[in-house]
Amino acid sequence: MKKNLLILLFFAFIANAKAGILIEPYAGAAMNGSWENGSASEGDLSGTTFGARLGFQQLGLFGGLDFRTQSFTIEYDSGASDDDYSSTLYAAVIGYDFPILLRVWGEYIVGGEGEIEDTDLTGPSGTILGVGYTGLPFVSLNFEMANLEYDEFEAGVLSGDSDFKESHYLLSISLPLNI
Repeated sequence: MKKNLLILLFFAFIANAKAGILIEPYAGAAMNGSWENGSASEGDLSGTTFGARLGFQQLGLFGGLDFRTQSFTIEYDSGASDDDYSSTLYAAVIGYDFPILLRVWGEYIVGGEGEIEDTDLTGPSGTILGVGYTGLPFVSLNFEMANLEYDEFEAGVLSGDSDFKESHYLLSISLPLNI
């Protein structure tokens, strides 16, 4: 009898399991960001981020890749003129979509590049942690904390190891589609 009940519960569980491809475009605004280039200069970051997550989702657990492009303005603490900073990042993402209007995820940055005026930045690494509220139909309101640094820079004929570090908070809205 127990064996039959377990088999019945197993098949009921499988029948209700959702699995599919996750496509999640998003857009957001970065706030309270900071920028640091070793001891040379520091500043505040603000701007916009656009991107998409693509992966697989089953039983609330999701994983895949995140592609994002960022366009920021750096305001230097020293009073120097502002610089434009843009980057393209690729990250591996894993997360969980709770059945109670909440989702969480973590990302590890695996590639991309950045540019500040005439300086190219390569070899990004870092993490992104996020939480989303899914109480609205088809939409997720998200909050993320991002920390990253670049390994190398190239400015004209100069190149070498980079001390560039960035951190910011991102408020975004996304459309998580599970096909």
